[in-house]
Amino acid sequence: MRPYATCWYNNGVKSFLVGCLYYPCSLGLTFYQQWFIKEEFHFPLFIVLCHYLLKFAVASCYRASYSRVYAKDRILLKWPHYAIAAGITGIAASLDIGLSNCSFEYTTISLYTMGKSSSIVFMLIAAVALSLESCNWSTCSVVGSISFGLFLFHFKATQFAWTGFLLVQLASVCGGIRWAASQKLMQKRSLGMSNPLDMIYHVQPWMIIGIVPLFLVFEAKGLALLSSTSFGSKASNVLRLLGLIAGGGTLAVMMEILEYALVFYTSSLTLGELVTLSLAYCYKGDQISWINALGLAICMAGSVAHFVIRTRRVVSVEKTNTTYCQLRQESTNDSSSDSDTL
Repeated sequence: MRPYATCWYNNGVKSFLVGCLYYPCSLGLTFYQQWFIKEEFHFPLFIVLCHYLLKFAVASCYRASYSRVYAKDRILLKWPHYAIAAGITGIAASLDIGLSNCSFEYTTISLYTMGKSSSIVFMLIAAVALSLESCNWSTCSVVGSISFGLFLFHFKATQFAWTGFLLVQLASVCGGIRWAASQKLMQKRSLGMSNPLDMIYHVQPWMIIGIVPLFLVFEAKGLALLSSTSFGSKASNVLRLLGLIAGGGTLAVMMEILEYALVFYTSSLTLGELVTLSLAYCYKGDQISWINALGLAICMAGSVAHFVIRTRRVVSVEKTNTTYCQLRQESTNDSSSDSDTL
């Protein structure tokens, strides 16, 4: 099998292996956060802020341990790249996750999942703006099909809520910008940001900066009042809440590490969304009409088309690189033969 011909196989294997780890984390965190925020603790921005701090602590510990064990420092972005590239990625990611968690109070799992999957549309638009994708008929077709599918999915939905829908769509816009900017940052090999934990280390401070003002405006006062009540002042209740936050934070750390690995191999609407919708329908009582199901099918078709187009592009690049290397090797061999003859 030719080297470039194995690209399809390699992409599939990598997607499968990373997906086997990513999807349980993603599904678990989605259902866990919705239960926790709706039933236990109505301060989603504070929960997210704690998760951000935990992720930054994990990434910092990894980098410190690596430097101590291997006596070699990890990559550190220079200020221009850190302020612009990492800053855009971090602020967008912060708003994406923060708004997504806020929406759990107003929407069902199924509507959240399908609404959030529209981030692929905004990701493609942002990718065109950042020159990661070309604006051609295939890109426009994917955007159009997924947009139409999303319209059908939300058409006359029995459990539709405008507040939740708007929060999810704002999160999707931020999510699209987030992943396009992440791809742009990680694709620059000269920056050395291929390791997800290095990416988290550089992006997380910006995510904290992005969420703190929102927390101070919308939740700080309420949290202070809660701490003065009999419930909030009881040590056992506080420890229980911190344990529940840490449980979600652990899933969030694992999911974000795997997200950066998965973003190169699949689109944002994949098996995870389908499984989430199925579980929400079977176990949470979410209602989906046949029109909504048709919208889901169209979205899935658009997602598959996006994956195929992306993989073909990777195969084409791999084929070009392989041909170039072969020609260069042949040229080197010919030069060596001529030298030996002389």
